[in-house]
Formats: sequence, C-alpha cells, structure tokens
Amino acid sequence: MPTAFSCLTLIAVASLVVIAAASIEHSENDTAETTYAIVLSVISFLFCIPLLALAARSPALLEKDIAGGTVGLICAVCMSLWWLPGTGVLTYRDPFTFLGNGYFGAWAGLVGSLAWLASIVGTGGIENTQRGPMIGLIVSSIALLIACVDHDEEKDPETSFGIALSVVTAVLAAGMLFLSPLKPIVLKACAALLVPLWIAGAGVLTFKDPFKAAGNGYFSSWAGLFFAFATALDAFNLRSMTVASAESPHKPQ
Repeated sequence: MPTAFSCLTLIAVASLVVIAAASIEHSENDTAETTYAIVLSVISFLFCIPLLALAARSPALLEKDIAGGTVGLICAVCMSLWWLPGTGVLTYRDPFTFLGNGYFGAWAGLVGSLAWLASIVGTGGIENTQRGPMIGLIVSSIALLIACVDHDEEKDPETSFGIALSVVTAVLAAGMLFLSPLKPIVLKACAALLVPLWIAGAGVLTFKDPFKAAGNGYFSSWAGLFFAFATALDAFNLRSMTVASAESPHKPQ
C-alpha cells in the first residue's frame, strides 16, 4: 500500500495543477465553479504542506490517537471528503469536463486522498493489499453511475445497463470491504461475478454507447474492469502467488 508521504505528495502536486488550470479558466470565464476550483485546490495544498513535513520527519505522530482515531485517519477522511464533491463538481459540471490538466489534476487529488485513506482504514478479514482494488471498484462505480444518470435522457438500454452495473458493483464491493469477515468462498464468488460483468460493461459502454469518447464515463468503465480483475486476483490469492514466485530464488539446473 502507498505511504502517507507518497499520497500527500500526489495530492499536493494535483492541487498545484488545479490551481494553475483554474486560475487560467477564472481569468477567461469568472464563474462560481472556477472560483470553487481555486478555493478547493489552494486549501488542499495548504493542508498538505504541514502534513508532508510531518510524514517526512515525524511519521509516528500521524499514528497518535485522537478523537477515537488517529491523526492520519482523521486527516485522510477530511481530505477525501474535501476532494470527493470537488472532483464531482469540477469534472461533471464545470470547468474541467474536457480532458486536460485540470481534469486529471482533479481526479489525481481524489485518488491520492482515497489511497491514503485505504492505507489506514482497517477492515475485518481484508488484507491491506485487498482494500485498494475494492475502494477503486466503489469509486469507479459511483463515477460511472453519475455519468450514466447524467446521460440517461434517451433511456437507451446501454445506459440502463451501466446504471445497473454500477449499483450492483457498489453494493457488492462495499459488502466485501465493510462487512464482518466474509468466508473466502463468498469473496471468490463475488469477485468471479464482477469480472464478466465489467468485461461486458466496458465492452458495451465504450465500444457501442454511450461512452465511446474519452471522459468520466469512459475512464470509469475501464477503471472498473481493471479493479474487478485486481479484486479477483486478490480473492483467489493469485497476485500474492505471482509475487512470491517472482521473489523466490531460482535453483540452477
């Protein structure tokens, strides 16, 4: 799992990118969304600076208990809650609905925040390496759901399939992540179900309709497929077996 320092570095860089992109947009088109983008990214960057110093010099302080959690956990939750609506507004509404520095910066800020949170949060029966793909599935499903709902004007079957896929995936992934320890057979069954669903989802939504062009719906479709495969690899212990095999010394013939 990523360290607090690496996640905070990603968030800080993403904040600077959004500051620059939003400032340019604001000078050309002064709207509430561009102002919000500047405020969002500036506060995020200022929040990251002392935390980066803390993570580099005194990482143990991030583990200090406070208010029923740790300093790191509370900061990661706050950062995630800060970027979640921000990324939604900036990339679904305005001003970064098109691919560019602001678009990728907004998503990088959210990804860094969630990665930091995933590295801290403990869940029953779920190993550290398994949390990331499951959280990635949830985020991909929510992003796809919003994109499908925003596009669902003609009520076409492909968009309806995208909505159903994202809802089912979010429920299954949340159950796998947050419920009390599940039996391995249950995790394997859920993972085995998600892989073909997302193969069909990415194929239909990005090759047929409605997300043939790059955007939130397009990227969330492929991200969902990637995280479905990653979840399956973890559920069947294939990733750990591959790593162990790669790290084991080879005996000479």
